Amino acid sequence: MVALSWGGIARIGKVLSAKRRRLVLLADLAGSINYSLLQIEEPNTRFKAARHQVARLDQPELLKVVEIAFEALDPSQSLWPFSPQTLRKRFQKLVEASGLSRLPSGVKRGLDLGSLRAGGASWLLMVSEDSELVRRRGRWINNKVMEIYVQEAASIQFLPQLEPSVRTFVLRGTALFPALLRKVYWWFRCGLPENAWRILLSDGDTSEMDGWK
Repeated sequence: MVALSWGGIARIGKVLSAKRRRLVLLADLAGSINYSLLQIEEPNTRFKAARHQVARLDQPELLKVVEIAFEALDPSQSLWPFSPQTLRKRFQKLVEASGLSRLPSGVKRGLDLGSLRAGGASWLLMVSEDSELVRRRGRWINNKVMEIYVQEAASIQFLPQLEPSVRTFVLRGTALFPALLRKVYWWFRCGLPENAWRILLSDGDTSEMDGWK
């Protein structure tokens, strides 16, 4: 859910209410596309802009996360089968475990699910330097509305202000993520039961899987 909201620059409420049939994954089209689309039901700007809107996710690593999470669901199943409050609580636990609940002085707002859309848009602007692309991806009517959400390079300015131990923890986690994802994606494609993943990961080995593609 985090990958889909952040990478697709989608409002978390729209992702929470979505069903599998609204999500087009690579496997649904036999790998003929290299992105995923989430149909946005009842978009907030439907009376001012296009009535039918989609969120596009095309970051390769996040695509694999979304595939693992949602590919096997039936069309009528909800992407998130629990209450919104459950996701909020779980996200907050991740924030606390990462040490990010202790924010630097001067940072007024903490991290929550509402941060995902703005964070994804800020990242895309930083790597693409294309404000029109970001506006279209975020489905904002104009640049003025977009600028309310987007803070260019905000994360780059934010990280140095963290406590050294927290900053090191976050950066080591991001460095570990690609190797961890390769392992989990391999197990997913091999049909290994999910309840075995934690046991296999407990050995602390993050070496790459031979033969992974």
